[in-house]
Amino acid sequence: MSNKREFSKYLNPLDVWAIAFGCAIGWGAFVMPGTTFLPIAGPCGTMLAMLISVFIMLIIGHNYYYMMNKFPDIGGAYTYTKEAFGRGHAFLCAWFLCLAYMSVVPLNAIALVTIIRVIFNNFCQIGFHYQIAKYDVFGGEVALTAAVLILMALLNIHKKHLMHYVQTVSSLILLLGTITIAFIVFPHIEWAKIIGSFGTSNLEITPAIFIIVLLSPWAFVGFEAIAFETVHFKFPVNKSNWSIILSIVLGALVYISLSFVGTTLVPKGYLNWQDYINNLHNIKGITSIPTFYVTTTVSVRYGLIIMCITTLAAIITGINGFYRATSKVLCTMADDRILPPKFTSNKFCMKFIMCVSILASLLGKNALEWIVDVMTFGAIIGFAYTSASTYKIAKKDGDTKAKLTGFIGTLISIIFALVQLIPKIINVQTMSAESFLVLAFWCLVGFLFYWRTMSQDTILDSVEVSTAGTALFFLLFYAALVWFVMTILNI
Repeated sequence: MSNKREFSKYLNPLDVWAIAFGCAIGWGAFVMPGTTFLPIAGPCGTMLAMLISVFIMLIIGHNYYYMMNKFPDIGGAYTYTKEAFGRGHAFLCAWFLCLAYMSVVPLNAIALVTIIRVIFNNFCQIGFHYQIAKYDVFGGEVALTAAVLILMALLNIHKKHLMHYVQTVSSLILLLGTITIAFIVFPHIEWAKIIGSFGTSNLEITPAIFIIVLLSPWAFVGFEAIAFETVHFKFPVNKSNWSIILSIVLGALVYISLSFVGTTLVPKGYLNWQDYINNLHNIKGITSIPTFYVTTTVSVRYGLIIMCITTLAAIITGINGFYRATSKVLCTMADDRILPPKFTSNKFCMKFIMCVSILASLLGKNALEWIVDVMTFGAIIGFAYTSASTYKIAKKDGDTKAKLTGFIGTLISIIFALVQLIPKIINVQTMSAESFLVLAFWCLVGFLFYWRTMSQDTILDSVEVSTAGTALFFLLFYAALVWFVMTILNI
């Protein structure tokens, strides 16, 4: 097992915060105000939803903190689930976490291409060209994405201990950059027009806030990645609670600030920010991203530079943080003989993640977003198993507080999962038909792989094999059925 190996201690509290914050807050924080938050709930509704989301995530964060102290191993959620429910359930948890973490890597790399398209138009649109899901993929952009992924993988292989400094510096730049943007823009906000204004979706404010809250696993996924890093803490694990708390609270402030920034100014020809947001799909260039447009308009001289540096830092923290997190998941599964022994090597894991990410980037941004929808479900599975494990362990140990947070976290995670899996249960489509197809494919691969590997493992009893196999098969059948129905009905 991994806890029998020797691990170097090199992460201080600031480094741990940087991993949690940098993984949770990425490029999406600059895009989601225009595409999701403002259309649904507006700036005020987003602020209220984020405050509720912080409370929910702090409960789940406490569950991770509790289990990190109980089992300070490299395995994170996999170890917690194994100790509470056995290796079968642990495989389910790790299998979906692997999808959740790995899908973020190519998406962040493609975000760099998005920035270049926004600022320099067709600068990299050279070479071969094809279209997937109405997204144009160009050879030059594929080459750039691959170069970024290869560079980050090589640095994580050969300069592993250096990369945690990169993560820390990038996270600080991301936070300070957001503060600077708010400092520049906020004096120009006409608060009388903003306060009390809500979304453009014609939803009542309560349902709108509820929808944003239900999207919080997507918004905050990654803060829990530090659970895989506890063996590298050079300080007591019981002092890591502030790293979790600050990553969640500051992350929410980033989302709230950028949402208000996006409503400050509107281009000529639009009546107000609602009219502007409603027409984003018809706009190209910097104007198509409200946070970019407002900042560069308010500060013509420095705005674009600040936005570019800040968003580049967000991209780096996302790629680097999830390279590390995915590698930890794969290594843990290999240590426990679920994956082949070659996955115990960080070098091999990094190369594997790099190759998969490069192949995924060939699908283009729109197709990758199908996978990202499933990523949210994977994160929820991790939240659910960690919370359920907390409840079970705390009940055994007689810890009333942890038992309560474990129960609440499990209940909330179940609600999140149902919202993801039941189409149109809320007014916003959380998973498309294509996302259900991706989920079915991932379950099929997991089912075949797990049954073949685990049935040959003499230390795993038949009950655990059948539990995990049945769960994967049921989810496979359900996802395929939903995909078929949604496709036929054109939902």
